[in-house]
Amino acid sequence: MFTATLTTSANMTSAERVALFKEIERFIFICFRLGEFQSSYRSSEYYHKAKDIYSGEVSVAAVTQEISNNSTADATYAINNFITKIDKKFTYGEGFYGWSDLRYMLYEYECSLSVRNNMQKVDWAMFTKVAKDKISVEHILPQTPTKWYWRNQFRQFSADEIKTLSASLGNLLPLSQSIDSGPQNDGFNDKKATAASGRRGYENGSHSEIEVSKEAEWDAYRILQRGIKLLKFMETRWQFQFKNEAQMLDLLHLRFLLEQRDIPEEIPPE
Repeated sequence: MFTATLTTSANMTSAERVALFKEIERFIFICFRLGEFQSSYRSSEYYHKAKDIYSGEVSVAAVTQEISNNSTADATYAINNFITKIDKKFTYGEGFYGWSDLRYMLYEYECSLSVRNNMQKVDWAMFTKVAKDKISVEHILPQTPTKWYWRNQFRQFSADEIKTLSASLGNLLPLSQSIDSGPQNDGFNDKKATAASGRRGYENGSHSEIEVSKEAEWDAYRILQRGIKLLKFMETRWQFQFKNEAQMLDLLHLRFLLEQRDIPEEIPPE
């Protein structure tokens, strides 16, 4: 369909072409990135639409609207598939970190911050380079939190709950440069600040890092808050809706944060 719109026989304005491309991208995200529908889903239908565009038998606006309608109609089923898929990844201990399209979603969020701040800090090429050079996605609360800061900050939670918090969406942050394994377990204040060794802290990183660096502390509430924020960004960016915040809470696997529990005394600093 992309190729058909670029031919001289396709009678359309640049604005119509852009509108079509946006709806195609939305369809791909909802149906394939969230829903993981079969790769052949609607392929025959859209192949014929491409021929109709090429031959001038259908208007681009009509095809754009049809794709939009199909994406909207498929969204609820796609969301249910997404929830099932993420549930399984939490069972395996990966959580959202194991979602294959996490980088794409985080890149789009970074882009939205770039537009707001009128400055680009990260481009898509940095997300797609070979493994040793591409953008790192860090667990802010480490997967294995051995430092005192983390053990004290999350002392009211079990080891399994901490593992879930670590893998939840709001705890995952794209870094503007790769880091070695050592600093990943540093306390939050150390992660925020640029080290004497030259390792760049959150405060001097991407827009996403800078946003996180403005938090005074990093705790379970902030992980939940940022997770909801990212899910709401997804709703706005790709124009679909989760059922409600309760469904978001279940998707993030953080419903246990609603439980009333006593907070133990602070662990003495090391």
